[in-house]
Amino acid sequence: EKGNTVCKVRELAEAQAIVLIVAAREASLVLFCTPVDRIADDVLRAARVASAETLLTDAGSVKEPICSRLDRELSQGINFVGGHPLAGSEKQGFAHALPDLFRDRVC
Repeated sequence: EKGNTVCKVRELAEAQAIVLIVAAREASLVLFCTPVDRIADDVLRAARVASAETLLTDAGSVKEPICSRLDRELSQGINFVGGHPLAGSEKQGFAHALPDLFRDRVC
């Protein structure tokens, strides 16, 4: 059973990577709402296929580790603006996700 769980997690990760690449190729704005420790990796992955007109931003609660890594590693001509949600709580993880978190909020 543990092997099946590992396979399912790997399949989900691969599917997420494919969706990210397709979205980054097509979108004019990509908002990263992944865990903070994954945002820089995801931005760098999307930046490989994003156009120069695509704006990449995030809703992570911390900026220094994300922005300092992207300052070093992000290609010239790719636009990343670190964002911060003005909504949420101290709780984290999928169990505490709220589908209307940003409704009527400034972001």
